[in-house]
Amino acid sequence: MENFLSFAQEHIEPLLVSNPGRVGFAATLLGETYSFKGDESFVAASTIKVPLLLSALKLNLQKPVPLPLLKTGGSGILEFFNSNLYYNLHDLLLAMIATSDNAATNVVIDLLGGFQPIEQEWSLWGLKKTKLKRKMMDFSASKKGLENTSSPLEMVNLLTTLTPEKTATLRYFLSKQLFREGLGFYLTEGVTEHKTGSLDSVFNDVGIMKLNGDLLYYAYFSKDINIGESITLAGRIGQIIYERCPQ
Repeated sequence: MENFLSFAQEHIEPLLVSNPGRVGFAATLLGETYSFKGDESFVAASTIKVPLLLSALKLNLQKPVPLPLLKTGGSGILEFFNSNLYYNLHDLLLAMIATSDNAATNVVIDLLGGFQPIEQEWSLWGLKKTKLKRKMMDFSASKKGLENTSSPLEMVNLLTTLTPEKTATLRYFLSKQLFREGLGFYLTEGVTEHKTGSLDSVFNDVGIMKLNGDLLYYAYFSKDINIGESITLAGRIGQIIYERCPQ
């Protein structure tokens, strides 16, 4: 039977090669890892929220957080809630993943102590290209060259080295994302548990695909590309893997 690496080289790589310099992809299935420009650094966009989520899991998820949150713009609705009530950290993390809430994400960054302790922890995890350099929607920092980055391989390696307990918690949150774009774009809802991220010419997708009882861990990154074109490409890759990958 064809193994996953051979399958990806034959069926997935031609799609990636047709977009030279613009797409990176890595995936692991049953211990086999395929990588196409997997070591290359890409702008992470909202996929940076995946390692942020993992960092936040060490905190008390019932920790109260007062409203209202500072307005940031972009995805999410919590910043528009005008209430004297409290949310807890669990609620913020759920909003950060489900609707990519940027206001919630910025509070999570503060609760983790800011950039330096977050990057120190990520360095201990072995992450070298996954960097948090600015808060969400801080375009003034982006203009100064401060950008959040990661690589396909680092994201996949991060997902595949978690404990079973932490993997279960991660999957709980990722399964709540409301956006369908990415590798699951042409598939039945629920086949992928993931987090997408996009900017003007960036579309990324990081997550897990369920394949007949097995789990495919994947990271798709793109740059300098029409977002609609990239979403279509990612969806086609996911469709080929789901429908034709040897099991």
